[in-house]
Amino acid sequence: MAITKTTRIESIHVSYPESGDPIVNLHSITSWDDPNDDALPISKGDGKTITKMTASVTYDSQTGASTTTESATDYSGEDAKVIAVCDLVWPSE
Repeated sequence: MAITKTTRIESIHVSYPESGDPIVNLHSITSWDDPNDDALPISKGDGKTITKMTASVTYDSQTGASTTTESATDYSGEDAKVIAVCDLVWPSE
């Protein structure tokens, strides 16, 4: 029998800082199991923070000057529940 991997969302929290946009924190549990293996199942927790905007910094190769640009975070690859929460706290403008 093959090992099966299962990931489930344990919690989604929305934080509202005094200034700026809300922050979405999610915690998930990934489990690996094989009914024929006595050492399994094993589980691992994972946390992730999603912000509305993502900053990227580029450097000029000649001068070393930095340029920071912000763009909307792409969370389209997340679980449908996470997408729904993000869409709720960061509505399209």
